[in-house]
Amino acid sequence: MKNNLLVLIVLLLSVGAGKAYAQSTAIVEYSQTAFCEDEKDGAGAVKVNVKLTLGGSGTYSYRYEFDAFGTGIPQESRDIDVIGNPGGETVVDIPLSFYTNGYFQLLYVKDNGTEIENIENTYQEITIDALPVPIIDDITKTCRKETSLTADPGGDYTSIDWYHTGVGTFLSKSGTEAIFDADVVGDYTITYEVTNGECVARYNKTIPVTDVAMPSATFKFVNDRICSNENGVLQVNGNPNNRYDLTLYYTDGTNDYSEVLASSNQNIELLPSGAGELTYTMQTLIDSEGCDAVINEALVLAVDRQPQPIIEFIDEVKCGSDTTLVVQSFDSGNSFEWSSLGSSDGSGINFDDINSTTTKVRVNEAVQWAYESYDLRFREYVTDNPTCKGESFVTVEFNKMPKNVSLGNDTTVYLDKELTFATTGLEGMPYSWNRQEDVSVDESSVPVMVTIENLSLGDNQVICTIENGVCPTVIAEKLIRVNEIYQTTGFSPNGDNTNETFMIGGAANVENNKLVVFDVTGKVVYEAKEFMRNAATLEGWDGYQNNGERKDGTYYYIFTGNGIEPIKNYLIIKGSTK
Repeated sequence: MKNNLLVLIVLLLSVGAGKAYAQSTAIVEYSQTAFCEDEKDGAGAVKVNVKLTLGGSGTYSYRYEFDAFGTGIPQESRDIDVIGNPGGETVVDIPLSFYTNGYFQLLYVKDNGTEIENIENTYQEITIDALPVPIIDDITKTCRKETSLTADPGGDYTSIDWYHTGVGTFLSKSGTEAIFDADVVGDYTITYEVTNGECVARYNKTIPVTDVAMPSATFKFVNDRICSNENGVLQVNGNPNNRYDLTLYYTDGTNDYSEVLASSNQNIELLPSGAGELTYTMQTLIDSEGCDAVINEALVLAVDRQPQPIIEFIDEVKCGSDTTLVVQSFDSGNSFEWSSLGSSDGSGINFDDINSTTTKVRVNEAVQWAYESYDLRFREYVTDNPTCKGESFVTVEFNKMPKNVSLGNDTTVYLDKELTFATTGLEGMPYSWNRQEDVSVDESSVPVMVTIENLSLGDNQVICTIENGVCPTVIAEKLIRVNEIYQTTGFSPNGDNTNETFMIGGAANVENNKLVVFDVTGKVVYEAKEFMRNAATLEGWDGYQNNGERKDGTYYYIFTGNGIEPIKNYLIIKGSTK
């Protein structure tokens, strides 16, 4: 009996040991994890059934949580005990309702208090996709039998597609645009299908397709050669049957442009972006209904670079009558021209070569004014495009070089208070006088003659200084020596033009004077009042006596007058001609 009991215990222990080492399992399955919002029930929820399949001893407990409202604050269950089937699997259904995107998570499953490990799918997100509300815009455009459509998917989407009825082809399709090319005119139903996860929405629109001509126009430049400082003019002649306004898209190869054309004939102003041959390509023409025509027409506009000459000359006064002008030009193949824009009164200006970038410019030295100023212009032309030109300006000023400045030789006079003498080199020149105190200058006859007044006995120094701008200063001097009465004691009126008359230096300056000449017997042979002051005796006494004779010999004379002591002296006449 004891032996049988021992065998039974061993058998029971063996069965118990086998049960102790068997591995418990848990499998999680979901009835559905993704929904479209149109699947919600009347309460606004979708149903998810979580199926938990357990395998093990048959005594279980589990716990889970889920977020049904997308708040981030989950609802958590209590520990739920399950008495399973020891001989097979135990299935537990967990019915849940979700109102928005959320999740379910199985926190744990225990078998006889021991947590089952390695359970798959314990966490699952539940998504409810929004149903798009697609629409095809009412605005469509038809050109020929091509119809361009635009649409709005009406919400988030994962894919979009377009469909149509009738014969034709979609030339292009995108999320929001499509171009449908019909084989024949007529009405077509276009379907715009938008998929967002589990949701599929469609919008149908009936489109009348008509055959409309594409816009057209011709293009040309008003001038196909311009200067870089000018604007080009593109002349557009549109088909009168076009649907205006048109929009023209074009490019110069660097920048893209658009221009609205309100009528069949219109000019477009172009702003060249450089010089050389610029190619303008007419790309697309679109009419008011959106019908577009690909043009791809190229026009070449020749743009000459505007010359920008620079005169390499400092605007400064030159001393003399000429100066050299040099211009830095843009292109030696261009044409050049110098010209004068006017001047102050002067002698006039001339160019050695008006068509050269280097030229000497000069004034008329023979009649040059002391100061002359001229505004000059240099023009540079593109030879084959004369309207393409550039200009540079310069002012040239000349100070006349003082030359041959003279007051004449030094002069000796007798009792003179003033002296008039000729000058050279003063004409039109700026000058100033430097003289002794009390001596004055009468300039009424300058520059030909100058009168010096208030001379005193002795040496009178007169200095004339010419300072003409940038020219060197030139000084002319004259010494005027004023002596007392000068007496001669003989003369020879023989016709050789030397010492022909008897003269008394300073007599012309003695008022109420009188000259009386006696022969050796004391007889008066000649008498003159205001000697060398009246017209008859300005050149002195020629030797002819009062009786009309003239003969050699020794004579005596007395000269009297205001302000002088009487002068008495002898006089010899020799070699007289009778």
